[in-house]
Order: sequence, then C-alpha cells, then structure tokens
Amino acid sequence: MINKLPVSIVELMQRAQHYQNAQNFLMAEAIYRQVLERQPRNVDALHFLGLILYIKRDTVNQQEGLKLVDKSIKLAPGNPNFTLKRSLLFIDCKDWVNAEKLCKSIIANRPQFSDGHFNLANVLANTGRLKEAEACVLKAIGLNPKQAISHALLGLILVQLLRTAEASHAFQVALGLDNLCYEALSGLGNLLTLQNKHSDARRLLEGAIDLRPEVASNYDQLATGYILSGNFTAARALLQTGLTYDETNNACLAKLMHVYLALGQRETANQIIEKIERSDGLSPAMFHFVLNCKNFDPTISASELFALHQKYGALVEAPYKNFWPKFARDRDVEKQLRIAYVSGDFRTHVVANFIAPILENHTHAQYKVICYSNLHADDETTGRLKGYADEWHSIVNMPDDEIVNKIRGDEIDILVDLSGHTDGNILRLFAQKLAPVQVTWIGYPGTTGLTAMDYRITSSDLDPVGVTDQFHTESLLRLPFLSAPFTPSELSPPVNTLPALKNGYITFGCLNTIQKLNEAVAACWAPILKQLPNSKLVICDAGNAETATWILALFDSLGVPADQLVLKPRMQLAEFLRMLNDVDLALDPFPYNGGTTTAHACWMGVPVITWPGETTTSNVGAAILRPLGLGGFIVTSQDTYVAKALELAGDLAQLAAIRGSMRERMLSAKGVTPQEITHAVETLYRSIWSTWCENDLKNQS
Repeated sequence: MINKLPVSIVELMQRAQHYQNAQNFLMAEAIYRQVLERQPRNVDALHFLGLILYIKRDTVNQQEGLKLVDKSIKLAPGNPNFTLKRSLLFIDCKDWVNAEKLCKSIIANRPQFSDGHFNLANVLANTGRLKEAEACVLKAIGLNPKQAISHALLGLILVQLLRTAEASHAFQVALGLDNLCYEALSGLGNLLTLQNKHSDARRLLEGAIDLRPEVASNYDQLATGYILSGNFTAARALLQTGLTYDETNNACLAKLMHVYLALGQRETANQIIEKIERSDGLSPAMFHFVLNCKNFDPTISASELFALHQKYGALVEAPYKNFWPKFARDRDVEKQLRIAYVSGDFRTHVVANFIAPILENHTHAQYKVICYSNLHADDETTGRLKGYADEWHSIVNMPDDEIVNKIRGDEIDILVDLSGHTDGNILRLFAQKLAPVQVTWIGYPGTTGLTAMDYRITSSDLDPVGVTDQFHTESLLRLPFLSAPFTPSELSPPVNTLPALKNGYITFGCLNTIQKLNEAVAACWAPILKQLPNSKLVICDAGNAETATWILALFDSLGVPADQLVLKPRMQLAEFLRMLNDVDLALDPFPYNGGTTTAHACWMGVPVITWPGETTTSNVGAAILRPLGLGGFIVTSQDTYVAKALELAGDLAQLAAIRGSMRERMLSAKGVTPQEITHAVETLYRSIWSTWCENDLKNQS
C-alpha cells in the first residue's frame, strides 16, 4: 500500500488563494487554518485569514481578524501591502487617527506608492479636509494615472467642494478606465440625481446596484427619480429592496412613507412611523420626514401635530439650551442690520420663487443681506440669487461645528430659516442659538418646534389670530397681506374663455400632489359630482397605475363613476399651466391645502374653493384668495363647500366673469407687489430688532 504524501504548504496556499479569489471564503478559511496548524507563523496565512474573518462583520470574528492582521504585520513589518490593507481596515472602522498615522508611515517609507496616497486621501476626505484630500489623490493619480478608483475618489471630493463640472469629468475619466468602477457609477449617479437629471442617473445607479446590491443609499437615489415622475409603484419596490439590506436607512424609510401616501396607504405609512418609535425612537433626521408626513394626515388633530413638533424641539435643544450664548451687539435700533437667510433651496424651486423678489428689493443701505446656502448643486436661479446678496456662503458638507462658528463669527443680527422641516434644513443648529434673533419663514407651513426660534413670519389670513398661535413655539409676526410674493411663470399661456361654455359641463380640478387627497376630501367632493352627473373632476399626479386604482376605488365606494374622473400624470410646469385651460373651478384639499398650485391656478383664471381649519396648512388657500376679493370662495363646512360648488356650477356667467378678472385681481391686490412685501418685512425686522435691544438692555441692568 502506497502512503499518500501530505499536501505541501505551497499547494495549500495556492488552493486557499484560489478559493479566496473566487469569493468562496468558507473554503479559503478552512485551508488557511490548516496552514496555520502546521505553520503558526505563516504571515500570508495569518494576514489573509484575518481579512476573511474581518469581512464576516460580527464583532467576535472582526476582533480575531484584526488580531491576525496585526500579527502578520508584526512578523513582516516591511510588507507594504500588509500595512496598506491594515490602513483600509482602520478606514472601515472609522478609526481615522490610526488610519492617518499608518498611511503617512506607508508614504514615508515608499513615497512613490500610489495606493498609500490614495488611502490617505480617503482619510482626509472623510475627516472634512477636502483641499488636502484633493492634493493627495492628485498625487496618487500622478503616480498611477490608470487607476480608475483614484479618479472616482477625486470626483467624490470635488462634489463636496461643489465643483460639480470637474467632478463629473473625474467620474467620466474613471468610467473610461473601468466601466465597472462602482465608486464612479454611484458617484456620478448621485451627482446627476442632485442636479435633477434623473433619466441620466438611472443607468448609472442601476449599474452600481448590480455591483453592490447591499448599498441601500443607491436604491434611495434611484427611487427619487421615479417619485418625481410619479411612478410610485417602481419607487416603492426600490425602497423596499434597499430596506432589506439596511432596515434603518432613514432616506429609504422617509421616501417610502410618502410613497405609501401617494398609493392611498396612509395606515401603512403610519405603521412605519410606529415601528421606528418602538425600536430606536425617532432620530432628529427622521423627525423631519415624519412631521412632513403627518401634515397630510386628516386624522391627526392640530394639538397632536403640535405636540409632535415640540417633541422634536425638546430632543434637539436638550444638549444646548442651558448653554445658549449671550450675544454682544450694538444696540443701535437704526443701524444697518445684518440679515442672513439660510436655505437648501436657493435654486429653481418654489422657495426661491418666493424669496427672490425679497432679496432683489431689500434696502441694502439699511439691511446687509447675507445668504448661507446648504445646496448641493447650483443652477441658473442660484446664480441670479447670488447677485442679490451682499455676501454668499456655501455651508453644504461643512461640519456642524464649523457652520456654528461661521454664522456666530459673522455677527448676524437676524437669522432667517427658509426651510423648516424640509430638505436642506439646519434646524439642529438653530437649536444652538446662532444669532440674537432667529426667524423662520416660507419653507414650511407651521412651527419648527424650537423654543430657540423666536418668530415665524406669516399673515393674518394664513394664521388667523387666536386660531394657530397656540400651536407654535414661535411668536407669530403677521403681515396684513400675503406672507410672501408670488411671481407668475413666464410659461403661463393667456387665460382662455370658461371651458364649460364650450363643453356644456363643468370641469373641477384637484391640482395638487396626490398625497393631499384622502378619504375625507373624497367624501366632501363626491356629493358635488353626484349632483352634477355630467361634470368632470381632473385629478393631477395620478398617472401611477396603482394610485389610479386606489382613486377609482375610493370614489366608486362613494358612488362616483370612473367616467367622471380624469386622471392626469405628474406634469412639468408648462404642461400643467396649459392643462389649467381645461379647468373651470379648482377644489382645495384639506387639511393640507394647495399653495403654489393655487397661485398658478388663480393666475390662469381658475378660482378655488377652500375650507380652512386649525392648522397653517389648512389656511393657505384662504390666505391666497382673501386678498383677491374672493372671500366668498372660503367655506366653513362640508355642506357649505358642496353648496358653493353647486352654486358656481349653476351660474357659469358669474364663473366666466371671475375667470376673466383673475389676473387683474392678482396684479392690483393690496400687498402683492415685491416692493410692498419687502418693505413690510423690513419693518418687521426693525421692530423685532428693537425688541431685542430693549430686552438685552434690561438683562444687562
């Protein structure tokens, strides 16, 4: 009988590395352990087994893996690949201090080793030292220009530096070298998403997902484009898949809540919120998404909604409230005030549409205008807004402590938040008290929940005295007219004659995002449609098949046949404005009224019936209509809502006359010009500054 010779160490190592390269880590691990039983100090087996154990991700295996890797380096201190891999593990653990030390030691020993410079650039980028990171990765590229991932890292750094054109070029160079470079696919896909180029981003993000399906953020980014196009079913599938890999991903959870609302599944959206609250509680970031979601909910009371905002405020203010600074300012009431605006929407966006006329018309001799932009990608509107400001500062990607020091160091007198709980806000920093007087305006229809926020600018129609005051942590500063100027779109076609005169029936319109439609709204509108069986109701943002099925079933359950409903997909503004030429009368949803859509409708000659309530969101319609002399379109109950719609449908001459007068009403209404509103706002600023000066003087005495 012939004895079988034992397999050599060399052959075992070759087998292990074959399995490792094939990502059969179980077999590779078993063979490396065999090698170490025979050669406990085999540095390659120690090192590679350590790496395999580390990627198992559980604490026990990761700790053992790190010990083995460290042992291999101790036994072979001159092996640069070992130390390079160890630096990557430090980076993965976010141990930036040790990662930086090791990378610098690698570069010191081998200054021409491009990977050492690349890893150091990675560390510097992750610790906010972007200029140093750029120089470091350029060094790596100079040493090895054919390494795609270095160009991709350069692109990621340039995105954070807001040099988007250069970033796009860097990503494209990377993909030219390696069209399967994950970092370039994901990086360029995310950049295009930030620039609202969703069709271009789709292919790239799908490629990134194919390479690394476990990265939840790519599903979130890809879903954004589908949501904006109204394809909620596709968005839901993507977000649900992302959550299978990271069930706590805030961005996926937040978008999924709003998708469920668009699909008529409010209870499912609420279940997500309840699940988060039961597990880890709502984080400050998740609170923003939840509050936005709850604004659409017809079952939540104004007091319950306010309590939720207060809960957010208490959470973010708790670490800082006892340490708010005392501000040393010149108490001259008539001095030039330093007014600063903070927003993530200084771009082609509804907020920019309202704030641009204010910025343009400020009296700069008396008010120095400063803007802090938390915007990832500038556009043409951004460039125009920059021209209106005395100072413009980008704070996007800036660490929180640097933003705090920057704004406090700029000695702002009145700091104005234009975001509220919407994307790009920095309410968590307003909670630290960044300026003597802090104000919120425009971006969000309600309270911030912060006691650090002193005021909210509104109007007497948007927040009637004694109705919404109790639901604010801020004092309300009421303008006597519109709280912000509306600028009609240049894309607006001329107002046409009343469509009903030609059609022989009246066409109502629900012109808003589909999340604003709910069972209570449908129950209010159904009697109107049933009593006018020839009438039509155009419902916008209803192009998604599953959304359409929900809407048709909802109205069918209320006795309204499908042939009375005209379901429209989400439209670009020009198409939306043209569509308004087919609508006779708009119906405002509740508790979340239309805002900008209502203003566009009025400009196109389409008046709106609205039913105010106890929240700011439910008073937006009234705030737009009352200055136009259309107080008769503001109703007080479901019965009066139905009666008003039937009255107008029965008096087409009156409706036609109103249609023809709408633009003149908007142009001549008191307080609608940018100059009037800007003057009124500046008067408010001067008043609240005077109040601060008086209070500060009292506190000093």
